Amino acid sequence: MEIEKNNHISAYAIGNDIPITSNELTLIYINNLEELTLLTPSILILCLNPKQQNQILKTLHSDYSVWNCTIYVLQESTLSPYLSDGVFEPSNLDEQWQRHLHKLTLVKEAPIDKLLAWLWLGADRKLLPLCQSERTDLYFYPLLACYFGDDYEPYHYLQLEEKRGYLEKEKTIDKIRLCTFCHSGHLNYIETCPDCKSTNIEESTSLHCFTCGKVDREEHFLKQSILACPNCFTQLRHIGVDYDRPLELYKCGDCQLAFSESLVRARCLSCFTINEVNNLIARPISQFKVGEQVKDLMLYGGRPVEQALTLNSLIDKNSFHNLLVWVNKLAIRHKQSHLLVGVKLSGVDDFSQTFGEVKRLQLIAEISNHFNGLLRDTDICCQYSSELMLLLMPITPIDSIGIIEKKIADISADIESDLITLHIYAWSLPAKSLTHSALTWLNGVLDGVDDE
Repeated sequence: MEIEKNNHISAYAIGNDIPITSNELTLIYINNLEELTLLTPSILILCLNPKQQNQILKTLHSDYSVWNCTIYVLQESTLSPYLSDGVFEPSNLDEQWQRHLHKLTLVKEAPIDKLLAWLWLGADRKLLPLCQSERTDLYFYPLLACYFGDDYEPYHYLQLEEKRGYLEKEKTIDKIRLCTFCHSGHLNYIETCPDCKSTNIEESTSLHCFTCGKVDREEHFLKQSILACPNCFTQLRHIGVDYDRPLELYKCGDCQLAFSESLVRARCLSCFTINEVNNLIARPISQFKVGEQVKDLMLYGGRPVEQALTLNSLIDKNSFHNLLVWVNKLAIRHKQSHLLVGVKLSGVDDFSQTFGEVKRLQLIAEISNHFNGLLRDTDICCQYSSELMLLLMPITPIDSIGIIEKKIADISADIESDLITLHIYAWSLPAKSLTHSALTWLNGVLDGVDDE
C-alpha cells in the first residue's frame, strides 16, 4: 500500500477545542463526523464527554474505515480501552506515527477482515471483553460488536480465528456459567428439595436423647422452654452428656419429603428455568492478541483457507498440522520415507530491537520467499513461529539432509545482518507417535531444539 510521506503531521480533532500545543502537529477541528474524510491513513483525537466519546468510538469503527488510522482520547471512558489507542501523548507522536505508516507499507491491498487489520497495526492493541451486568450474557467484546453488530455471537468467531491462527489467547480473565435454556448469566443458586425441586423447604434441628436413643425434631423436645425427651421424659440439661444434635433436617413444604441434605440448583433470573448445576454452560472469558498468521494475511492478501492449495508456497499452521498427520499415515501404509526439517532463526528478537518490527517482518518475508524459490513443487513450507520455519519434504530420505543444508546455507549467505543465524534440525517420517494430533507431536520433538 503506497503511503505518502510527510514530515508534518495533521490530525483530526473531534469535539471541543483540544488543549494541545505541538510544533509537529496541525489540528483539523470537526464537530460532525460527516465532515470526516478518511482518504488516507489519519490520526483522530477525541475531546468529548465520556458518553459522547463512547458513542463516537462505536460509530467510527462501525461506519467508517478506520482500520488504518490511530485513535486517541484525551480522557478515558468506558469504551476507550477497547476501541482506541489510549490517552494522547504528544511527546512521542512522530515516532509512533512513522512506525504506523511504515507498517502500512507492507499491506498489499485493503484487508478483507478490517478488525484483524486494526489489531495487527497496533502493537499494544488487544481484543478485550467488557463485563456489563445489565446484559444477559454478562460479557461482550466491544470491538467485535462494532464490526459484526450487537447481536453477533462472538464465541464461534473467536474459536474459529484462534484455530486458524489469526487470534491468540493471552489469558482467561473469568469463567461464567449460563442457563441451558436462554443462555443468560443471571443465575440464583438455591437450595431445593432433591425430589420435586421445590424451594419451599424448611430447615430444622434434630436432637438425640442419650438415655433412650430417641431422635426427633428439636421442637418435639421443648416443653415450657425446657428440653425433655418426649419418649422417656428425661430432662436434657447438658449437650454432649444428656443429648447431642446429630444433623440438620429439612422438610419440603410441597411434597412433604424429609431429607438431610438439600440439592443446590441454579434458577435463571431471565427465564426462570431451574438448571442442574452440572448442566450449566461453562464459558471461559479470555482476552486475545493478534496471531502470527495475520502477518501473511496483511502481506499477501486473502485468507490461506480461501486459497487453492499450492504446495510450493507458505501454508498456515493448522493446514500444516493436518498435512503432517496425513502424510505420516501415507508413509506408514506405503512404507515411504519423508523428511521434516526445522530451520530456526536465532537472533530475531535482537534484530527487531535494533531495526524495528517492520524490518523484522520484511526480513522473515524475504527468507520465506527464498525458501519457496529453492524448494521443489511438492515441498511444503510453514512459518511455524517468528523464529521457526518447518519444511515437509515428501519421499525424501534422511540421508538427503546434506543437500538441504547446502540450499539453506545459500539462503543464510543472502542475509545481510550478522544478528541472524540459521540452525537446521531434521526428523524422519513416519513416526509411530504421530497419530491424530500433530500439535502434540511437534511440541514434543521441538522441545529438543536448543535455544541458540
